[in-house]
Amino acid sequence: MQDVLPGTKTNGLKSLPKEIGNLKNLQTFFIANGDLESLPESVANLTNVTDLEIYNCPNLTKFPLQIAKLPELVSLNIANNAQWSAEEIYAGMNALATGASKEKIQILYARQNSLEELPESFKNMTKVSLLDLAYNNISKIHPLGKSVSPVQLYLDNNQLESLPVDEEGYFCGYADSEAFSVKYNKLKKVPNIFSAKSNSALTSVDFSGNEIDGFEGEEDGSYRGIKVETFTLAQNPKLTKYPTALAKTNSIVAYIILRGCSIDEIPKGSFEYENSIYMTSIDLSYNKLKDLPREIHAVNLPYLYGVELSFNC
Repeated sequence: MQDVLPGTKTNGLKSLPKEIGNLKNLQTFFIANGDLESLPESVANLTNVTDLEIYNCPNLTKFPLQIAKLPELVSLNIANNAQWSAEEIYAGMNALATGASKEKIQILYARQNSLEELPESFKNMTKVSLLDLAYNNISKIHPLGKSVSPVQLYLDNNQLESLPVDEEGYFCGYADSEAFSVKYNKLKKVPNIFSAKSNSALTSVDFSGNEIDGFEGEEDGSYRGIKVETFTLAQNPKLTKYPTALAKTNSIVAYIILRGCSIDEIPKGSFEYENSIYMTSIDLSYNKLKDLPREIHAVNLPYLYGVELSFNC
């Protein structure tokens, strides 16, 4: 993604000639880390460009809307351009999601910008497999829908308080998900956006560093559970009990990380459910536990090989 530290420049180009639009066979176009102040409109004529990088260009004060006209764009890196206003980056992202490559872009890096709202039009980007929106100011996000199924989705270090779902109950699709990360936001509850009955398991879901004290739908029984290899809820100081919602929904979790919460109780039944046998490792370090329940034994957890209980009571 980025090959230098933010703010570091590696070229002094301030402009490009309009004749660059004549390079009809150009496929890779990297103009990052420089003093570029604008892009000529003729960039829209680069009809064979598939890979474009214009990150870390602090003098580029306006989003280059002409890149949304590129018909074959597959990989785009516009990260670390925080000089674009929230309105400017929103307009640019909307242009991409409604532009010529909306159904072709597979990789989009847009971290370390000033985005406050992800446009609803992003549900058009059905081919995106890596979507990196970390380190923005996103407080409003629209459901992407089942058809948008990123393999890697990063929403870390934003201002999100919840993740909405569409009329079918989807925030986004998860069929091939390897990394779903919403660390260091303002989530109040674990979002009810997954299902323990899913045909495929997620690789990693990370809600560390939020304000989580429970699960959406836990009280009325509508929480649908989760099927995941590694489930991380670390550093949520409002979480005081081991989540029984996992047992009640017969969730499948292999490795659960609850490090650095305020857990002082593991309620009865937390490990007495059909799919508890899939759990292999538990990290409960840096909590307030004084004892462990008797149900943590080889019948309920036959494949458990790791238990971390350092820094408890």
